[in-house]
Amino acid sequence: RLNSLGVPILCLHGNHERYILSSMDDHPGYRGANFNALRFNAALLSREEITLPQIHKINGITFCHAIPGDDRFPVYNPEQAIPKLLNMEFDQPKHIVCGHGHNPTNISLPNLTLQSIGSCGCMDDGVPGTAPFAIMTIQKGGAALQPYYAAYDTKKIKAEFIQSGLAAQCPIMAHIACIQMTTNTDVIVPF
Repeated sequence: RLNSLGVPILCLHGNHERYILSSMDDHPGYRGANFNALRFNAALLSREEITLPQIHKINGITFCHAIPGDDRFPVYNPEQAIPKLLNMEFDQPKHIVCGHGHNPTNISLPNLTLQSIGSCGCMDDGVPGTAPFAIMTIQKGGAALQPYYAAYDTKKIKAEFIQSGLAAQCPIMAHIACIQMTTNTDVIVPF
């Protein structure tokens, strides 16, 4: 939408883009009722609109959804992420800036700095109405991320879900997403 308004934005491929592309391909793993939201979004998008680069590099910093090659890496859970990262080999110091985890995270290891900026509108901190984002300043010899929080009116979210048609097509997922966005609490739990 921003690109159509003349604002050049680089978007990167993440797990939800992969899910929607899988739905477009009628992958058997995405046929159940739980995936109606994917089919709803797939019908609104073209393959070209959702086929995005997986990584982008600027001045030695790698930008990606989670980590290169794994769009579901648990950046949101240092207890899971750190042991996995320690088992990975990096031939030179690496700086990765990503999203995927709902809350901002910073992991510093001997050969790796991993900074997750969080997920706009879907933090898990229980403070509704705040969407995190970050502005990165790149200077010779380093980079700095400055976190910011934009306020939004949670009272409008339910009406937006209804107006979009998502609530009619996939009421369960729309309800869960609406609760998450109005409470900033993750209500999806493993079985």
